[in-house]
Amino acid sequence: MIGPAVVPIVAFLLAGTAAAQDRDQTWNSCLLHDEHGMLRTGTSPDLAVGACTAIIQSGQETTKGLALGFSNRGDAYNSKREYDRAIQDLDQAIRLDPNLALAFVNRGVAYYNGKREYDRAIQDLDQAIRLDPNYARAFANRGRAYNDKREYDRAIQDFDQAIRLNPNNAAAFLSRGNAYNGKREYDRAIQNYDEATRLDPNFAVAFYNRGYAYSGKREYDHAIQDYDQAIRLNPNDVKAFYNRGIAYYGKREYDRAIQDFDQAIRLDPNLAAAFNNRGAAYGGKREYDRATQDFDHAISLDPNAAPAFTGRCFARAIVNQLQEAVADCHEALRLRPGDGDTLGNRGLVYLKMKQLDLALGDYDAALQANPKNAFSLYGRGIAKWLKGDKAGADVDIAAAKQISPDIAEDFERYGMRAP
Repeated sequence: MIGPAVVPIVAFLLAGTAAAQDRDQTWNSCLLHDEHGMLRTGTSPDLAVGACTAIIQSGQETTKGLALGFSNRGDAYNSKREYDRAIQDLDQAIRLDPNLALAFVNRGVAYYNGKREYDRAIQDLDQAIRLDPNYARAFANRGRAYNDKREYDRAIQDFDQAIRLNPNNAAAFLSRGNAYNGKREYDRAIQNYDEATRLDPNFAVAFYNRGYAYSGKREYDHAIQDYDQAIRLNPNDVKAFYNRGIAYYGKREYDRAIQDFDQAIRLDPNLAAAFNNRGAAYGGKREYDRATQDFDHAISLDPNAAPAFTGRCFARAIVNQLQEAVADCHEALRLRPGDGDTLGNRGLVYLKMKQLDLALGDYDAALQANPKNAFSLYGRGIAKWLKGDKAGADVDIAAAKQISPDIAEDFERYGMRAP
């Protein structure tokens, strides 16, 4: 009689163990990111939403467990870019457990990453840090919010603390590099990207951002190497193709630049900036009709694209469509007052129209913005010579040639020759 009684007891224990395993598996699927904010292997936002919903609806969780379920589902909605739904869940998590630092972090991410409400994000992240002063992820995310506000020094302070708390977090080094990039401290940015790629050799964004920093230093070969690696790791990265095109343009390798802009446009046919820069590359090849077509397309996609009006002004000036050119430069300056490149281009238009006082006025204004702009120096030199100021002309032309030895040949292509 004793033996048979054992069977249902064992079955009950096995059933209980299976239920516990199922519950653990559901909780495991409900957690999208690890404690450092990195995506966990084998998870996805949709899987996490489903698992967290099952936990929330199970009726088996404690108040704190329920709060964690809402917090994790809010995190998953963040990853799906469903920020309003994320905030609703995170509000509920905080109501259930006002001491859950993770919920404040996740809601802060929703406010800065999705809603662009940086001050509200910072308030949440401040609270997360008050609840847990050693929460590296809270410092890192508050740093990102400050970075998006362009308060780079405050951002760097937070990234410093995040890295002190977790020296192996590649994303924190990436973010600190971004802040230094914002300050145009490119060498310090590169040091941080170096560390990010050392910690994570497959970190495509870190290679891309380091390429951007090298471009800022005009070290285009280094930039291209990094964009190459970013593209190997992420072959559909529109920004990597686009910025590699800019680097090739900086090297005056216009055909290779055009190839990259072509690919960027294939990946994103509505990227006005890619049409604009491809137009500039065609201008570098002296294919001004094709350049104008691209500027036209950029403007059709973005009627407020000041650089496209500037580029089309220049292209039309070269082919002596002077009235149309000056109208484009006027529009560019309406959109972006005081832009040095546009003032220089309009100076060229006025120079070709023999309106020398207007040309000198634009060149003077352009050189106030950038005193070492060879294009405006040389153009002003020609205008001065035509006005009879030969001494002043000689000074400007000599300064322009020192900055850009080929500037005289460039102006001959534009239809203007110095004395």
